[in-house]
Amino acid sequence: MAEPRAPTPSERPHGPPPGQPPGPHSEQPHGPQPEAFDRELSVRGVVGFLIGLAMLAVVTFAVMWLLFGALQRQQVAHDPAPPPMAEAREQRLPPEPRLQRDPRQDLAAMRTQENRVLGGYGWVDSERGIARVPVDSALAIVARAGLPVWPEPAPADSAAASNPAGASPGAAASRPAKGKAPRSW
Repeated sequence: MAEPRAPTPSERPHGPPPGQPPGPHSEQPHGPQPEAFDRELSVRGVVGFLIGLAMLAVVTFAVMWLLFGALQRQQVAHDPAPPPMAEAREQRLPPEPRLQRDPRQDLAAMRTQENRVLGGYGWVDSERGIARVPVDSALAIVARAGLPVWPEPAPADSAAASNPAGASPGAAASRPAKGKAPRSW
C-alpha cells in the first residue's frame, strides 16, 4: 500500500497547524489556495489533446478520400455499357439552315404581335367595311346592343316547320320567335 502523505497547506483544514494550540491570531485564509487549481488543469494535456484531435481529423479525411476514389473506380468498372439506342435518344440540332434560331424569342415576338392585333382597332377588309375592335370593346358592344337576329330559312312544308329533320322535339321551342332578339346571358 501507498504511504499516507502529509496534506499541503491548501488541503489542511482551517485552524492551527497540527500539534499547535489554537491561538488568538492564527488566521488561515478561507477556501483552497490558488496553487491547488494549477495542478487540476494541465495546459500541456489540453494542447496535446487538440493536436491529437486535429491529426485524427486529417487521417479520417485522407482515409475517406481514398475510400471514395476506390469505390468510384469499382462502380465505373461494374457499370454496363450504354445501350445502342441511347444514342438515338440524344437531342441533335437539325441540319442547316435552321429556320428558328431562338424559339423563345420568336414565341415572345408572336405573342406581342397577337396582343397588338387583339387589343387595337384596324381594318380587316376596308372595301367591305369590316373592322376589328379590341375584345373588351366588342364584349361591351354586344352586351349593350345584343346579338343580331338571323332570319330563319323558309320551311319546305308545314310538317318540316314544326319539327325539322334530325332536331329534337324541344329544339323548336328553344328558338326565339321571329322578330324577337335572343336573350343575352
